[in-house]
Amino acid sequence: RVKLLCNQIVYKLVDNAMDFGKIRRLTEDTEFTASDVKAILSALDFILSNAVRNSVNAATLSNELQQLGLPKESANAIKRAYSKNADVLSKALHTKILSLPSIETGAEEIEWSVDYILSSSIMQNVNESLVRLQLNMKPSKKPTNVNMTSSQFDSFLHELKIVQAMMQDIE
Repeated sequence: RVKLLCNQIVYKLVDNAMDFGKIRRLTEDTEFTASDVKAILSALDFILSNAVRNSVNAATLSNELQQLGLPKESANAIKRAYSKNADVLSKALHTKILSLPSIETGAEEIEWSVDYILSSSIMQNVNESLVRLQLNMKPSKKPTNVNMTSSQFDSFLHELKIVQAMMQDIE
């Protein structure tokens, strides 16, 4: 049963879907409550995903689980599921790393303006420039607005140049 539950976790990690009917059939003849089943699935998810992230040897995984008190049969079932699916899980988890939205880079995709603020409702004398950027994100085309003072923009530009230099060194 543990191996079949591990397979459902693998499906979840790879395809973002689980067959809850199959999970219910696997656990209906046990005395587990719905809360217990959720805890088991969460624990298996944690074990498998972190084992893949840390490139744990299958034998080491089994030994560690046994040292934590898991029965040998259950630890070996997790080990077999991990061994069989480690490459697939690694690829699936790799695609989920740092999945921040990208910024559209065309000239028409980034709008900017520089305003000079003389005063506001909060302060009488502001006398400072304000840089406004409107960035369009790639998957959704949803605009993100960024407002910075001139000193913040100078710091931002300096940091971007440093990052650009670092990226060029990597290439």
